[in-house]
Amino acid sequence: MIFSLNLREKVAATLFSYLLIYLIFGSVIFSNFAKFNEHATLLIRSVKLGNICLEIRRYEKNYIISRKLEDYLTTKNYINEALDSINIIVSDLKETAPPLLLHRLQTRLKEYSEVFSDFRINTATILPESLPRQTQINVRELGKELIEISNDLISYEQETLKQFVAEAKLPIVVASLFLMVFTTVLAVFLSKKLITSLKSLESAAETIAKGTFLPLVLPKQKDEIYSVKQAFNLMVEELEQRQRHLLQAHKLSSIGTLTSGIAHQLNNPLNNISTSSQIAVAGLDRQDLPSVAKMLDNISNETRRAAEIVQDLLEFSREKNFFIHPASMADVVDQVLNIAANSTPEGIHLKKDVPPDLLVDMDSQKITEALLNLVLNAIHSIPVPPGGIVSVSASVDRQKDEAVIVVADNGCGIPPEYQDSIFEPFFTTKEIGTGTGLGLAVAYGIVNKHQGTISVQSTPGSGSFFTISLPLHAGVIRHKPAEL
Repeated sequence: MIFSLNLREKVAATLFSYLLIYLIFGSVIFSNFAKFNEHATLLIRSVKLGNICLEIRRYEKNYIISRKLEDYLTTKNYINEALDSINIIVSDLKETAPPLLLHRLQTRLKEYSEVFSDFRINTATILPESLPRQTQINVRELGKELIEISNDLISYEQETLKQFVAEAKLPIVVASLFLMVFTTVLAVFLSKKLITSLKSLESAAETIAKGTFLPLVLPKQKDEIYSVKQAFNLMVEELEQRQRHLLQAHKLSSIGTLTSGIAHQLNNPLNNISTSSQIAVAGLDRQDLPSVAKMLDNISNETRRAAEIVQDLLEFSREKNFFIHPASMADVVDQVLNIAANSTPEGIHLKKDVPPDLLVDMDSQKITEALLNLVLNAIHSIPVPPGGIVSVSASVDRQKDEAVIVVADNGCGIPPEYQDSIFEPFFTTKEIGTGTGLGLAVAYGIVNKHQGTISVQSTPGSGSFFTISLPLHAGVIRHKPAEL
């Protein structure tokens, strides 16, 4: 059976069947064409025979009137030519039986030839009135009948050919319809077997590109499509295994970075606390209370600093509580700039360009925190003197239905080799002890929770542009979930 063949054999069998069908229909059409050619030839010869009969009558009349030997001989020649034409027509007929009219015409031609021969050949001594009257009547009657039979033969052949053409249309139409149906079935088969399989491979590849490793369902028939899908599934399995290994390595790397960052950030305040404690103990022995008070104050500050590091770490690692609701972006930016103004040195100017009617579905407190981190980083990137400008602008992308917020500065910029790492936890370009490296990571997490995006464009020496895109409409207002 064809369904037990593989795909290559199925295609070959289908093409062979297609060729065989073409040959069958071609043979049928060729056979009909042979019949058509026979009928057409018979019609042409019948017309020629009719013309010969007309010539016989014409020279017959000329002979009776003029009684010239030349006309007599020409008439006899045309009679013989007509008889020969009938014999040729009969010999040409292979599949079609000779028409009865053709037999009648042959009989009448022979009778006409015998009667016409009754005229005397030597007409020079015969007066017109001396020609046999009855012979003239018989010749005219037979000649008239010859014309009528030849015309009937032509009409008969015309109708026969017309009927054959009408009947020949049906096989051609049936053959065309059958080929159309067969071609459609073949196209559906190829579409189902090849195009559908290719589409499934395309969809599976797109799924893999998104990080989901799903194997394809293998067909029951073990053909080339089965082999391709099986190889694809092996590739998916290998990719999934390598992805797991990569994730594990990434986790180990993240743990190393996290441990190193925590140790580095907590080491300085803990050393200061230890040193201050030792100095305070020594001051107590000397009864130096002002020195002890100062050391205790240092211990308190360093303890608070360590607590802030731990708090930033918790903010980064734990599940945030979000309350999405429509809020004014202008109010959020005003709050951010008011807070940042307290930490802005002289020579640095803060600017705002936000539409007053811009409403965005967001957790305003979290977006304030994210923007504040970006603004403070921008302030810290500008050397004083000479100072510079930090601007916060917002606009609406109607095509994407998003709000676009840009935090720009003309500070020192970010080197290209660092731009891919600035959103990673504990990554910082600041001096030791001046930053935790969690600000941009926290901002990235907040924007991501809003189903938005954050990106950076920076040129060393020319400043940086941080762009945040947030959906204007979140669709569903999410209330604060229970803390984890």
